[in-house]
Amino acid sequence: MNLDFLKRITGGLFLLTTEFNGIKNGCIINNCMEVSTNPSCISISVMKNSYTNELIEKSKKFAISILNKDVSSEMVKKFELFSGRKNDKFQNISTVMDKNNVPYVTKNVSTVISANVISKFDLGTHTLFIAQVIDINDIIKDRINGTPSYYVNAALKYQHGDKLKIKDDGLGFGYEKTDETKRIITQASYQESSNPQIRQHV
Repeated sequence: MNLDFLKRITGGLFLLTTEFNGIKNGCIINNCMEVSTNPSCISISVMKNSYTNELIEKSKKFAISILNKDVSSEMVKKFELFSGRKNDKFQNISTVMDKNNVPYVTKNVSTVISANVISKFDLGTHTLFIAQVIDINDIIKDRINGTPSYYVNAALKYQHGDKLKIKDDGLGFGYEKTDETKRIITQASYQESSNPQIRQHV
């Protein structure tokens, strides 16, 4: 698995899923970050009164699906607004099981991180889970909002003097006609390092 991917998580929308004794559930969260490189660990924060939190505390495992910019508002609402105690959130949704037998969705998902909980902290309204990563599944590479490559490619789209048009779904932008001679930014690059010693000093 590509552990270097973890350092690229800077923010976004995540679908958190878990399973306990055949019961599966999930919810939308907006936080996930790498907190250790050896062993490779991530942290997530989950509302304590949620059913997903209850199941994670029992199962000690979860999967994080990093949703890309094409995710439907219907799926987000389904996992964010309805309680899994009374509703099967996975009904009519295609899923795959990870190494921990935790379900995750594949549509409009960039990457899936599977992890085992090693510690938890009570933060009042939320529980902070620290978990060791056991697998990373790159479903669609280089399409994650918030990564350096995403912003570099977005910057190169801007044109001088033309009216920017937002797509009907609100998930992208462009122009009536692409004209590279009008580009405001003509060249952009980025560099990522997997060297933990370098990362400690930046």
